[in-house]
Amino acid sequence: MSHNCGLSAQSVERLAHPTETDSGQRGPGLRLGDLRVMALLAVLTLFGHQINGFRHADLRKTMARLLGVSLTEYSSSQMTYHLRRLCLKGLLWRVPDHHTYRLTSYGLNVALFLTRVNAGYFSPAFPPYSRS
Repeated sequence: MSHNCGLSAQSVERLAHPTETDSGQRGPGLRLGDLRVMALLAVLTLFGHQINGFRHADLRKTMARLLGVSLTEYSSSQMTYHLRRLCLKGLLWRVPDHHTYRLTSYGLNVALFLTRVNAGYFSPAFPPYSRS
């Protein structure tokens, strides 16, 4: 199975630069290649297929695990901040009157493409050698 998830130069630029919505809400750009951003995109590829959406708490547990930190080290407010950024960028939308988020088709393309690029170009070719 293959996914055509390439991104245009304008899409990458839109992600990397600060965003301002029509209502005046501002959001910072995503630092592509940053550990937290890449972990967040990887989490979206895991939860994006859920028909009923996903909740803040589910993402937070998986994010903490991917970052190798405890839930106290990756706070609820940090997760809220990251979800807000993704909503402002158009990658997610929050279901009205629910505490549920859904991945947009654009968000799925972004998450798949950037996690593939990260795995292929930013990650080392071989795992670190250990004598255990």
